[in-house]
Amino acid sequence: MMFRQIKDIVNEINQVYDRLYEFYGSLLDETEGEKSRELIKYVKSRKKLFSEILDEYKKSGEKEVLATWLQFSPDYSLEQQIKNIENTSTNLNTLNLLVIRFEAWLLDFYRYIIDTTSSTKVSEFFESLHQRQQKNLKTISTSVKILQDI
Repeated sequence: MMFRQIKDIVNEINQVYDRLYEFYGSLLDETEGEKSRELIKYVKSRKKLFSEILDEYKKSGEKEVLATWLQFSPDYSLEQQIKNIENTSTNLNTLNLLVIRFEAWLLDFYRYIIDTTSSTKVSEFFESLHQRQQKNLKTISTSVKILQDI
């Protein structure tokens, strides 16, 4: 078991998004086809959305939540998610599947925190992230399926 502060977890999630969207950004210049380019732009916007959510939360005065310590199972290591990204080819289909897996993993990760924390404020914070994540996963999954069918 490992102990982590919420602020460290949030920073690591940001790092994963940074890595994912660097890959998408590099593909944007090389990708032919307007539909693929639109999907890449959408996925890159997820990083910005995550940052905006965090900024809103920090401004709300709930900074003590970010200082909260939680205990985690080794199964919930963001380091492995970063390694998965680093070991992925720059093939668009492979990257799309990786993003869907990461987004699904993040949904599960948020649920894990909600279910294991004793802090109501931490639970509320991650519940809001979980709800947004559910919507985003549906959108990205649908977009990828549509592109694969075309």
